[in-house]
Amino acid sequence: MDKNVRGILIPGAPIVLKRGRHSIRGGFGVRHIWARHQTEILARGYSAEEDIAKYVADIVRPGSPVFCEFGHIRNVRVTVVRTTIGIAVLEHKTHGDDVHYSVVTAFAQRNAHGTRVGTVLAHHPAAAQLPENETPTEPT
Repeated sequence: MDKNVRGILIPGAPIVLKRGRHSIRGGFGVRHIWARHQTEILARGYSAEEDIAKYVADIVRPGSPVFCEFGHIRNVRVTVVRTTIGIAVLEHKTHGDDVHYSVVTAFAQRNAHGTRVGTVLAHHPAAAQLPENETPTEPT
């Protein structure tokens, strides 16, 4: 569901966790999350890189609050928080008819910065039709 907050449109869309990449300059997706945050993820009981989809899904689930830092808007980025597990940072992506939020990163932190703009809603059926290299979670 789209939301207009402070004159900025925060579009609703499915959330996708991609395999991604990691480099010295940053990255996104499973590879980045595991390379950058492996120690803290292991400490929370997730035992391997293959558990990143579960880790993200445990954060980004229906009812989780969604925040936006309006001072840093380049692309629409929002943060989803599950205080006992961590934070996931999502970036809105549009490629033709494909509109989704891509999981940039996820890590153990208890609180987000910014303004609360909504909550994660229930699963979107279209997310099940994504390419094999992407793992759907829940939409915003």
